[in-house]
Parts: sequence; C-alpha cells; structure tokens
Amino acid sequence: MSNYHNSQLQQAVEQWERLQAEKKDLSDAQADILKELKAKGFSVSTVKTLIRLRKMDPEARQEHEALLDLYKTELGMS
Repeated sequence: MSNYHNSQLQQAVEQWERLQAEKKDLSDAQADILKELKAKGFSVSTVKTLIRLRKMDPEARQEHEALLDLYKTELGMS
C-alpha cells in the first residue's frame, strides 16, 4: 500500500479508537446516573422503561400502552 493509503488507514483506526473510548465514557456516565437514582430510592428498571418509552414515537407508544393494557386485562392483571 502507498503511504497515502497507510495514512488513511491509520487515521480511520485512530478515529475508531477515539469513538470507542468516548462510547465507554458515555456508558460509564449513564451507569453513574442510574446508580445515583438507585441510591435516591428510584427503581432503575422503571427508569429504564421510561427512557425506552420516551424514545418511542408518541403514536407507537400509545399503541404499545394500549396493547399492554389489553394483555394485562386478558391475564387478569388489571
């Protein structure tokens, strides 16, 4: 390979490594937030569910919640 290609490859690999490090830092920061919430008495699993629901499109979330209510009713959980 030419020096040009070697340079491009090296830059790409270094960029990938920087992004991986940033990804780990973000993941660690998210874990810290959940630990803080747990220490304050919040249910981590419920908070994770809220976060997942907030990411959803409002119509999809409404449909999901309606189906969940229906299924809970069918199972006698309501």
